[in-house]
Amino acid sequence: MASIKPEGKGKGECLKIEDIDIDYEGKELVLYELGQRKILRFDYQGKFIRSFRFNPYLGKNVGVLSKDSYVFYLHGLTDNVDIQVNVYSERKGIV
Repeated sequence: MASIKPEGKGKGECLKIEDIDIDYEGKELVLYELGQRKILRFDYQGKFIRSFRFNPYLGKNVGVLSKDSYVFYLHGLTDNVDIQVNVYSERKGIV
């Protein structure tokens, strides 16, 4: 596996990786950049595939559901709420 160091604000770049997951079906690494609310996809050799931005804030962590769907989650919000979960589709937005 190659190294991925996509520092910056341009195409295929991010400032700080908040979370990472693997799309086993698509054979891609999925990086989540919280500050820019951006998902970046790379192949296993580190080649940039695509990225997209989303709004509003959806959560601190990400998991891949499919080629274009994700689950974002945040836990330990308050005493009354243990976890917040949002499902997001690149085509439909929040589901």
